[in-house]
Amino acid sequence: MTKQTILGRRLKEAQEKTARKRQRQLSTQSVDTLQGDTTITESGLKVFARVRPILVEETEALHYGCVDMMEPNVAQMYQPIVRYIGPTWVLNTFELDATFGPEARDEDIYSSQIEPLIDRMLAGKVDRATILAYGQTGSGKTHTVTGIQKNLVTHLFQNSTTDIEISAIEIMGTTAKDLLADGAPLVLRETGKGMAAHNMKFLTASDPSELDSILTVASASRTTAATAKNDTSSRSHLVVQLRREGTAEPAWLLTIVDLAGSERAADSTGHSPEVMRQTIENNKHLASLKACIAAATAGKVAPWRDSLLTRYLRHPLATLDGAVLAACVAPSVVDWSHSLNTLRYAEAFSGRSTSLTGVNGTSTNRKAVVPDKDSKVDFCW
Repeated sequence: MTKQTILGRRLKEAQEKTARKRQRQLSTQSVDTLQGDTTITESGLKVFARVRPILVEETEALHYGCVDMMEPNVAQMYQPIVRYIGPTWVLNTFELDATFGPEARDEDIYSSQIEPLIDRMLAGKVDRATILAYGQTGSGKTHTVTGIQKNLVTHLFQNSTTDIEISAIEIMGTTAKDLLADGAPLVLRETGKGMAAHNMKFLTASDPSELDSILTVASASRTTAATAKNDTSSRSHLVVQLRREGTAEPAWLLTIVDLAGSERAADSTGHSPEVMRQTIENNKHLASLKACIAAATAGKVAPWRDSLLTRYLRHPLATLDGAVLAACVAPSVVDWSHSLNTLRYAEAFSGRSTSLTGVNGTSTNRKAVVPDKDSKVDFCW
């Protein structure tokens, strides 16, 4: 029996045991409680996690899935470690506002996590709403954002004939480009209503079809490059803003942010110098955004001026009551460190954190899955 087979079997047994325990816990909760946990409420930043399916090439390479989404709102991550007793798994448990497994449909995610927020915005209960997608390269962020947008375009025009104005930019390092103007460079300046550029192009959509076409063009114009994780990895942050002005209906601003993938320096060592530079800049922006959200959540002064991305998002995120963060996770054990970091930050921001001491804290809700004491198997990844 190969090392991979032994470790895979051990992990599967641990996952099945944990799933049975979780099922017993859920059976003692009322249906109302379970349904309530999956629907967004009206206070604070809401966070949900989604794990993508394991890919064919990952299966062929004998990668094992180490992330389980125990619906409705618990995520579990099996962390491989080596102790004096040999190789083992540490089970990390995270409580979020909602979790979705690889079988989840885009429609289900939209109806439970995004639609309530958009309804509040259209009703004038919040004047701005923000949707952010965060996670490592190749974790399914762009897929999740695309699914949200496909459902959003119809929703925004329900019971309304007022035009919607659209802008779309990409931010990379200290530069910004207009994706609706063939990537023309932008010089962003602060105004009374956030940052803007005098030469920024705005398009208008009067129906769902026009809006969908504009969003598709913006996404296709984004800068990409081949990386070890993704042949078309997004190398910038995509920020799309939709706004409706007028007196007949409530005015609102909707911001959709598809963040560049988080990466470690070690993940970029085989890349070109340009891709490595982009990785460094992206990570700086992501760290700055995390610090701002953490400070705003704690009621402290947020360092919005630390990066171009956070300066641009300062106005949309002025209130976190209208914000949703989608934490996208890759299931493979090879990506366990990224998945662990993503879930740690997600739980800290969700306001439900019971296993974190803070944004930089470590999980105390950890349990070792001990292997057979006679087994002498080394980790193979």
